[in-house]
Amino acid sequence: MTNKKNPETVVINENGDVLPDPVTGAIPAAVPVFFKAAFHIPLITKLAREGTSAVDIAAQCGITVKHLSIWRQRFPAVDEAITQGWLAAQAVIENKLYECALGLHEWTETTEVEGTDGKGNHFSETVTKTKRVKPSVNAQIFILKNIAPDKWKDKQEIKSDHELKIIWNEFRQELTAAERKSIKALPPPEPPQLEGDNN
Repeated sequence: MTNKKNPETVVINENGDVLPDPVTGAIPAAVPVFFKAAFHIPLITKLAREGTSAVDIAAQCGITVKHLSIWRQRFPAVDEAITQGWLAAQAVIENKLYECALGLHEWTETTEVEGTDGKGNHFSETVTKTKRVKPSVNAQIFILKNIAPDKWKDKQEIKSDHELKIIWNEFRQELTAAERKSIKALPPPEPPQLEGDNN
């Protein structure tokens, strides 16, 4: 009997045949009749590569998400198809986002222009223009927030007193004597108000 929490793994070859267990040599008995590897594996691969969600993949296969989860546990080919498909879809989207951020997408438009010149002569010519999408600032911000969150996150962390002293000492070293004197003449700054500080 198959353990419901840990269903046995079923290995399937390219033809959709269920292979015997490599240790015992036995054919798994509890293979769902409705699972047809030759049909379902290519379908799942195609859907995953298109970025289809698990809910929609299950619906296209005529099963529930719970059944799809069991398929992923029991059939390594199903899990591989979904995982690799989603990674491929992610790579395509990431590439498009990068192109959008830099404005790399361009296309060519060709139009036929007809008219008359200043002497009344009729002319017809083909005009080809290359157009380019402008770089997207939103895409640039999104990428920067993800690849350099320490510099580009919306909410910066407040520096500790020790870090502030180091920054201040580095800043002071670059000041001239007159600048240091003018800073000393200024009144001390007010301490920053932190959230939850009622004093």
